[in-house]
Amino acid sequence: MSWIPKRQAGAGCRDPVFFLLVAARVAPILLLLGNATAQRAIAEEKTEQQAEPPSESAAPPPESEATEAPFVEAPEVEPSAAPEVIDEIRVHGRSPRELLQDVPRSMRVFDSLDLEMRTIEDISEISRFTPNLRFDAVAGSSNAARVYIRGVGQDDSIVTADPGVALYLDGVYLGGTVGGIFDLFSVQQVEVLRGPQGFRFGRNSIGGAISVTSQRPSGDYGAQLSARIGNYARKEVKGFFEFPILEEGLSGRLAFSGRYRKGYAQDHYQGIDLNDERSIGGRSTFTWTPTPDLAVTLYLDQTRATPESVAFQILATDEEHGLIRAAADTPLFDPDVGIGDQDIPNLPRLGEDFFTQIDGDPFNLQIDNPSQNDLTTGGLALDIEWSFEPLTLRSITSYRDLDAQLGLDLDGTSFAGIGLNTQTDQWQFS
Repeated sequence: MSWIPKRQAGAGCRDPVFFLLVAARVAPILLLLGNATAQRAIAEEKTEQQAEPPSESAAPPPESEATEAPFVEAPEVEPSAAPEVIDEIRVHGRSPRELLQDVPRSMRVFDSLDLEMRTIEDISEISRFTPNLRFDAVAGSSNAARVYIRGVGQDDSIVTADPGVALYLDGVYLGGTVGGIFDLFSVQQVEVLRGPQGFRFGRNSIGGAISVTSQRPSGDYGAQLSARIGNYARKEVKGFFEFPILEEGLSGRLAFSGRYRKGYAQDHYQGIDLNDERSIGGRSTFTWTPTPDLAVTLYLDQTRATPESVAFQILATDEEHGLIRAAADTPLFDPDVGIGDQDIPNLPRLGEDFFTQIDGDPFNLQIDNPSQNDLTTGGLALDIEWSFEPLTLRSITSYRDLDAQLGLDLDGTSFAGIGLNTQTDQWQFS
């Protein structure tokens, strides 16, 4: 609804305000009518042009007057310029084995080429290339795994503590955090699944799961040997040899790895280097495929690691209050107290000299507790897979054994303060 002011007495039709308001209302209407008329004329002209037959002037020129276009040879496309095709990546994120693109889960997969190109030596190093994953060693140990995915995990390595992230090797659950850090050699792929995986992997996987699959033999002869050196007298060698055994589909693969590096922290009290590396391991895989529908695989692995203790020191303390001050002013043990027939020696007070060794330098220590960080672990697994449409039956039977000793000086000084010595013997059958 528009509003036009009435003509005032004596203003007449020549009132400029009146004409401006009328023009402002009428101009848009006239403009729309003009545009509609122009569009209708253009549409009628196009219709007439389509209905007219082609004129003689538009006829093709006579054959004698036609000119040939110059021939231009198309350049050849080199094979290197062809588009790259992504190889198929099959994972065990769900059963059965399927393409990674078809798995509706948050996953990170490393194949053997990824591990080699990123120089990933042990399984904890995959955290450097995996968002939402923290994978390192428990404080004081070099082989006990501390794994967190999306903030869910376990920080303790005692036997009674269940991990929050499940770790699998060739489909076998590793039932403890000790021995959870191992070298990655002769590995086909590593899968990291984020989020709860209880439906597929069972208990202790509320944060996620990490699955490691060993490399299977190809059925032909093949071998590889590599070595690496570095600072701190670093030496590393690994390789494999695969071979056919029988024509009926039986083949094998033997792989080994050895690592050595001097420590970068010094214990001046015992005269040893801490935070070093000394490990050797072997992995064997045998595959038998008598028919296309039946595959039997036997996995064997063994690892021996004997590094020194991890450097551990109190960086700072309250020299006037607290537990350390109380220990410095009182005897650690009462000489009149004994355990059974064995008396506890009367150890001296910590004294003021204790604080002089807490200088905040974590790489120069004087520890009195015996250094020990030994690990021996291994096992075997028999994987039988039988496929018959539309089902696939799979059975994995495994036995694993682990023996670990840990000696750690938690105060990092030469005084009889806080020491830790543990021994873990574990075996599992599944």
